[in-house]
Amino acid sequence: NQVIHRLLNRIRLVNGKASTQIHVAENDRFKAKLQELFRGANFPFFTTVSDLCVSFAVDITDAKREGSLYKAVFKAIRKSPKVYQFLTAVRSRLRVVLSVYNGDESNIMKWSEFLSYLSGYRNPYVTVELFPKPSELALHGQDATPVKPRDGL
Repeated sequence: NQVIHRLLNRIRLVNGKASTQIHVAENDRFKAKLQELFRGANFPFFTTVSDLCVSFAVDITDAKREGSLYKAVFKAIRKSPKVYQFLTAVRSRLRVVLSVYNGDESNIMKWSEFLSYLSGYRNPYVTVELFPKPSELALHGQDATPVKPRDGL
């Protein structure tokens, strides 16, 4: 009975653009631990922890100096061994918000994506591969031979 009551106390209704969604809020002890770690780390940006998200708000000049908002946040977190070790060792349902408080850049990600960036598995750069359109290839057995486009296409 107590377990069900604790779970029900963590359920939140969140109004989205198109619908209302049910989210499970984060546990109070976990939130308190994050707040304590962030206070001790003395980051060069603002941090906020709620039961649904953790937010990092950076000055636009710091983001530009580091090369991007992502680099400014993740570099600072990696420089704090206590925070880095704790964050990479836990799983959470919190959403992570990276924003520039005196600009218009804002990014929201899941905790798993946040951990990927933090651990270096994601890169804030994009790689694009270009391939021919399938209509430009005629498959003959296992070989692909380019086909000349028809006039007007």
